[in-house]
Amino acid sequence: MPSNKRIEGSAGWTLVAVAALAHFFGLASISTHAFGVFVLPLQHQFGWTRGQIAFANTIMMVTLIVSAPIAGALADRFGTKPLVLGSTLFMGVALACMAYMATIDEFYLAYLLIGTLGVGTIGPIYVRLIFSWFKTKKGLALGLVMGGGSASAIILPPALNALISAEGWRVAYGCLAACEILVICPLILWGIRSYPASTQEGHAQLAAATGDQDVDGVSFGDALKSPIFYMLCMLFFVLAIGQSVYIHIIPLVVDKGISPATAALAASVLGVTTLIARLLTGLSLDYFRIRVVAIILLTFSALGMLVLMISNSVPGVFLGAMLVGVIYGGEADVMGFFVITYFGRRAYARLHTTVFSAYVGGGAVGVMLTGSLFDRFHDYTIPLQIGVGCALFAIVVIWTFDRSGKRELSNTRPVRLGQPEAA
Repeated sequence: MPSNKRIEGSAGWTLVAVAALAHFFGLASISTHAFGVFVLPLQHQFGWTRGQIAFANTIMMVTLIVSAPIAGALADRFGTKPLVLGSTLFMGVALACMAYMATIDEFYLAYLLIGTLGVGTIGPIYVRLIFSWFKTKKGLALGLVMGGGSASAIILPPALNALISAEGWRVAYGCLAACEILVICPLILWGIRSYPASTQEGHAQLAAATGDQDVDGVSFGDALKSPIFYMLCMLFFVLAIGQSVYIHIIPLVVDKGISPATAALAASVLGVTTLIARLLTGLSLDYFRIRVVAIILLTFSALGMLVLMISNSVPGVFLGAMLVGVIYGGEADVMGFFVITYFGRRAYARLHTTVFSAYVGGGAVGVMLTGSLFDRFHDYTIPLQIGVGCALFAIVVIWTFDRSGKRELSNTRPVRLGQPEAA
C-alpha cells in the first residue's frame, strides 16, 4: 500500500490542480461571477427587468435544493469523477443553447438544466474528492481547489465584459460553452481519479493506505437525528440570504455613477480577496478552531456591506468589495470542515450537499428578494442592510453552535469515527 505522503504528493496534487481549473468553470462561477456581467446586456437587448433576470438564478437554486443531495449520494456511492465529467459536459451544452436564446422562457430553461444536470460541478463534490485523498494538508488542498472558483471572479468579469463589448453576449456564452466541452472535459478525463476511498466500499483501503482510522463516520440517518445538523442548515440558509446581493455587484457599482469597466474591476477586486481568503481560510482551519475563523470572516463581511452602503467613491467601492470577498471566499471551506469534523466521511458528500441545499435555498430567497427590492426601490441599500443583519445573526449562531457542537461531539464521538460505539 502507498504511504500517505506518496498519495498526497503525486496524483493527489495533480488532482488538486485539475479540480481547481474545473471549479473555475463550475456551476458556482457561471451562476455568480459570470451571471452579473450578462445582466445589463440582457436588460438592454430584451427589456427584461433585473428581477426577471435574477429569477433565472432563483430557478437554478431551487433546482439545486433537490438535485444536490442526490448528487452527494451518487458521489458517496460511485465516486466523483463520472459525476463531475457528465455535469461539466451538460453545463457546456446548456451554455451553448443560451448563445441562441430569444425568449426569457429559454433563459429560464437553460438555468433549470444547469441546476439539474450541472450539479456535479458544485463545491461539495470537489470537497468530497479532496477529503477522500488527503489526510494531512487537506485545508491547503481544499483552499487551492476552492481558489479556482475564486480565481474565476478575478478573471471572468473583465474578460467577459471585454468580450461582450467587442463581440456581443451571444459570443461570450459560446466561448464559455467551448471552454467547458473542449478544455475542461478532457482535463477531467486525464487528471481526476477517484481514489478507492471516494466510494463507500473504499474506506477500508484508505485506512490501510494512510493509517487513518477516522474514515467511517456517522451514517446519514444518524446525522439526521443530530440537532447540530439542523443548526448547520439554518446557519448557512440565513448566511446565503445575506450574501445574495453579491451577484449584483456590477450593477450595484454602476448605479453609483461608476463606469461598467470599473465596476467589472471592482468585481475582480472582490474575486482577488475571495481567492486569498479561501487559501488563508483553508490553512487556518488546519490550525485554528472553526468558530474563531468563521467569526472573523463574518465580521469582515458585515463591515464590507456597510462600506458599500455609505460610499459612492471608487476607493470606497473597492474597499467594500475586498471586505465582502472575505466571507464569500471562506464560507465553502468552513462548511466543509463543519461537516467533516462533526460527521466524518461515511456519508460526507450526502450530508455536505444537504447543508449546501439549505445554503442554496437561502440564496434563492435572497436573490429573488434582492431583485424585487431593487425593482421596487431602485436601490440596493435595503439588501445590503439585510446582509449586515444576516452576518451578525450568523455570528451569534456560530458562538452558540460551537458550544452545542462540543456536547454533540461528546455524545457521538465523531472525532473518533473509526471506533465502535460503546454498548
